[in-house]
Amino acid sequence: MKHLITLLVLLVAAVAYAEPVFVANKNVSDSSLPKDTVDGILKGRVKSWPSGSHVVLATLKGGSVGDAVLSTYAGMTSDQFNSNWNRLVFTGRAAQPKSFSSDKELIDYVASTPNALGYVDSASVTPDVKVIKVE
Repeated sequence: MKHLITLLVLLVAAVAYAEPVFVANKNVSDSSLPKDTVDGILKGRVKSWPSGSHVVLATLKGGSVGDAVLSTYAGMTSDQFNSNWNRLVFTGRAAQPKSFSSDKELIDYVASTPNALGYVDSASVTPDVKVIKVE
């Protein structure tokens, strides 16, 4: 019985852990991005894919996946991210990224928007989008 309970606890913990992945519209020719490019995209400093097309950034509104992405790839909290983007928008240097409440909404947007890039829990990825590896 102890082994069954331990196994169930480990299974629940594994399911609860959100592993973020970056997803892009299928028209994007790039299949990977350097980590510093992802940092620049998240901070609004990099506005183009390495292939030259304009990046259309899509984000999630809060949650563990968004927090993990911002912390890991941009070294920011969600408050710092929002403050940074508000400053960029206010000064006319960028347009606010589209923000979504669920992985499904973000995936639907990325799938239908050329050059879009976003992030979701790896368990939410569908064949409608392309997974982008971060190196």
